[in-house]
Amino acid sequence: GLATAKIVVNSPPLGGSFSSCLFVAGDTTGSCVTEGLPLADTFRLNAPDWSDEDTPMTYQFGYLVTGDGLTAAAVTTAGTNTSNASTTAATVNASAITWFAPQSKSFIDVEFSTGTILTYCRVADSLLAETALLTGTLTVSDTPSTGRRLLQSANAAFAKARNKMKDNL
Repeated sequence: GLATAKIVVNSPPLGGSFSSCLFVAGDTTGSCVTEGLPLADTFRLNAPDWSDEDTPMTYQFGYLVTGDGLTAAAVTTAGTNTSNASTTAATVNASAITWFAPQSKSFIDVEFSTGTILTYCRVADSLLAETALLTGTLTVSDTPSTGRRLLQSANAAFAKARNKMKDNL
């Protein structure tokens, strides 16, 4: 006798992108600023436009701080970002990355301390087929070039951080 079998292999989500950008509420320019102030500026890790027939999809975001940075705090807010920067990482040790829990939203908003922040994303379908590791880079610094600018920047950053704390408490 002869037997045949049809084997369908699940493929990961397709067609999307990943970006890590300074989040500015109401910004419709599509620009992607990758530098900001520690703890005062919010960065959006965004993975729009992914599709897969095996829904629902989940999005997992992560980061790795290099330099002087130590921590990150997640704050979920509504909004979208249309920036389309996407790259793939082949040699990153995923166990060294700090991962947020998988979620159904295609973005997460985060504040970071100082340093170079390597950002990551994985998108998975309901059968757990996932994309390659997507990457981005952010620079978070509180050292403007001049003394006068440093004082203005420090005062503005403190006020911004204080207001964020009030809003989230």
